[in-house]
Amino acid sequence: MVTKLTKWKVLFPYLDDYSRSLILADFEKELERPHQTLKKYIEELVDENVLNVEGQGKHRKYRLNTDFSLILHYLSIAEKLRSYEFMEEETLVKRLYEKVTPFMSEARFLIFGSYAVNREGEDIDLLILGKQSDELRKRLEEFGETYLPVHKVHVKGKDGLDRRFKKELHKKHIILNGTDYFVTMFGEMYGEFGVV
Repeated sequence: MVTKLTKWKVLFPYLDDYSRSLILADFEKELERPHQTLKKYIEELVDENVLNVEGQGKHRKYRLNTDFSLILHYLSIAEKLRSYEFMEEETLVKRLYEKVTPFMSEARFLIFGSYAVNREGEDIDLLILGKQSDELRKRLEEFGETYLPVHKVHVKGKDGLDRRFKKELHKKHIILNGTDYFVTMFGEMYGEFGVV
């Protein structure tokens, strides 16, 4: 699936590490688009105060502007787009999403680990934050019997996760719901971000 480039997609390289400092070649490599195309969108994000520029000329580096009051909103929109594109390509995750949809008012769901990055593995790692019912457990077991087993990590809230695990979640994840919640949680790890 060839997707249209937008300023939101240009933020994708930051979604797994908010502290990254990227040069134009980094965007080109990760987004697989020519730098001539990317430059317009990068400059748009600079003009909107989303990205800060360090250096000059060929040595320009771009970082998220952590002082920008809407930075977490921008990241949240980019996360939603990435999740949507992931589910459009990965029908297995789309089926899992459909299984957990009835429980989204009671819990937040995030896929993490290798399956979230390269779609490989013998199971799907699923973080569940909030209430987990017998019906949810049953649906996930049915999904595992038909497709791939679901390895569940269930905690009541983000306070039940230690910092090291949160960092691992941030490196490899696809958010199924509660995007603002997770983006804020990841932002808090850097100690610089405001609240969405």
